[in-house]
Amino acid sequence: MRGPGARNVRDFILLAALLILTPLALRAPIVGLLGWLWIGLMMPHREVYGFFAGAGLNFFIAILTVAAWLFSRERKTMPADLASRTWLFAETLAKAAEVFGGREDAERWMSGEAMGLDGARPIELMRTVQGAELVNEFLLRLEHGVYT
Repeated sequence: MRGPGARNVRDFILLAALLILTPLALRAPIVGLLGWLWIGLMMPHREVYGFFAGAGLNFFIAILTVAAWLFSRERKTMPADLASRTWLFAETLAKAAEVFGGREDAERWMSGEAMGLDGARPIELMRTVQGAELVNEFLLRLEHGVYT
């Protein structure tokens, strides 16, 4: 039979993993991202009973990774057209939600193949300005009942 201290061994193993992960994540933000994925998918904090039970480990790793990225020496540049492309995508998604009657249906349509776009996926066409124009024009046609 296991004693009451046997349950805490899992806590110490998880603590050791976090102590190893923390300096590695501070040195290379990708390690923090991988740690965040591991904690999010495997949920090791659900297997502990002591001081880590119910802990927000994913939040801790996310904050650690963002801080490591912010203080890293990597050049942080944003593409010049990122804001306009994001805005265009948001407008297109809103229009699709209006046409299809809801955001979930719009997201499903954006990720699926559209017959009116020659079988292309609207989300893939959104990568370019010309593709985004095609998607928006098609949504306008759908809104007015013109399916060809």
